[in-house]
Amino acid sequence: MTEHGTFSALVDDVLARSLRKDRLQDVIAYARATIRECLVLSFFDQDLIEDQIVADATPFLWARPQKARALLVVRYNQYDRRNNLIVGKERKPGQADRNDTHYFYMSGNSYVIAGATVGETLDIAYYAYASKFKYYSEDTDKPAQFDADTELWTYHDNYDDTEVTQLQARELVSHWLLFHWFDLIVEGTLAKLYKQVGDARSKAAYGLYKSMQNDLKAGESQSYVGRGRSS
Repeated sequence: MTEHGTFSALVDDVLARSLRKDRLQDVIAYARATIRECLVLSFFDQDLIEDQIVADATPFLWARPQKARALLVVRYNQYDRRNNLIVGKERKPGQADRNDTHYFYMSGNSYVIAGATVGETLDIAYYAYASKFKYYSEDTDKPAQFDADTELWTYHDNYDDTEVTQLQARELVSHWLLFHWFDLIVEGTLAKLYKQVGDARSKAAYGLYKSMQNDLKAGESQSYVGRGRSS
C-alpha cells in the first residue's frame, strides 16, 4: 500500500526524502506551519462552512469556533421593505451609522451580531482553518488511510460504520490541501527543514515551493468578495 494525501504520509515522505528521521518533531511542526502558510494565501471555497446559529440575546455574541478564520456573512430571518431577507454587513466598532441596524464585528474571541432578535435563527458562512493534525506512525492504528495505488480509502474499525463516521476519520488525517496539493506541502516542509539543518538543498526546495504556491492560487476557486457584502 502506498499511502498518500494524509498528514502522516506527508511526514513520512519528508523524513524519507531528507534522510533526517532524527528530526520527526521538527518535521511535524514545519508541516503544520506550511499548511497554514498556504491556507492564508487566499480565501478558498473549500474552506467555507455554512451553518445556522440561534440568537439568545440582542445584540447577540457568537463565540468564535476554534477553527473559524473569518465570518463572511450573516443572513437574518427578517425581511426588508422589498421583502428580501436581510443580510448583515461587517462594520468595525464605532463605524456603524444610524441607518445600520444589522451588522457584525469581532470583539475579542466573539462576534457581535447586531439586529438579531432573541430566538432568531441566523444563517452564517465563515472560512475555517485546517485542523492541527496528529502524526500516526506506520505501526499505529490510523483512523483512515488513502491508497494511491487503488485510489481507495480504508478505515479503522472504529470509524468504518457509516458515511458520517468515515468522513470524521478522513477529517482527522487529511485536508484538501494535503490531498490535492500534497507535493506543495512536502516542498514547503522540506524547505524549512533544510534551512534549519543547513542543507544546501534548501534554496531549491524553497524556490519550488513558492512556484507551486502560485499554481495553487491559479488552480483553486476563490470566490471571496468581501465579508458582509450583500448580494
